[in-house]
Amino acid sequence: MKISILFILLCLVAGKAFCQADTVKAIKYYKAGIRDQQNHNYQVSVKKLDTAIILNPDYTMAYFYRGLGKSYLDDNKGAIDDFNKTILLNPKIVRAYLNRGAAETRAGQLKDAVADYNKALALEPGNPDIYLALGIARGAMEDYQGAVETLDKVIKIKPDNEKALLYRGAIKGLENDYNGAISDLNRCIELNPKNDAAYMSLGGIRFDHNDKTGACADWNKALALGNKEAAALISKNCK
Repeated sequence: MKISILFILLCLVAGKAFCQADTVKAIKYYKAGIRDQQNHNYQVSVKKLDTAIILNPDYTMAYFYRGLGKSYLDDNKGAIDDFNKTILLNPKIVRAYLNRGAAETRAGQLKDAVADYNKALALEPGNPDIYLALGIARGAMEDYQGAVETLDKVIKIKPDNEKALLYRGAIKGLENDYNGAISDLNRCIELNPKNDAAYMSLGGIRFDHNDKTGACADWNKALALGNKEAAALISKNCK
């Protein structure tokens, strides 16, 4: 097998340890693992990335993508471990902090998630995706004021960010900001009339403000869009 010019350059840049690893085979398994991940074959992808890492234990992006694969498989601990390794090898990969924060959020490690999102923002200020993730985490921590302020930043950058409007509207409802909640959720529905979660939240907010008729209408719209949780609410409250 001929050694490619790219491989020679990688050896020169990355150093002796990198070259001593079986890098050519590692790259082969890495690329195969990425293809499987893109095709949603996550278990197969993780196994191929395992092999890439065995062949080259310092393969930064193999850890990153294996972490993503484990996230898709709901292995949050494994994902966090892989993102830890990614960051240890290269502390400037924004997506590693963002995805580690997402895994921590799912695992209920909300303080750790907020810390990671703030680290990501330090590397990439003004990124609306990071603000969105941070706002959701703050909402989950019941820091509603902080969540709304963070989601405000998303919407300032991207006024039509459907997910930010959905979460901000729901949180405003929890904060008893009725008009603000209704405005955000209606805007969310304008952007996507098939957003069943927005109808569910609208219904809940209307019901809490004694608008039973409006709440039942919204829940029925959510049900028509396939939201199974709406059926129980309608059965219980809309007789």
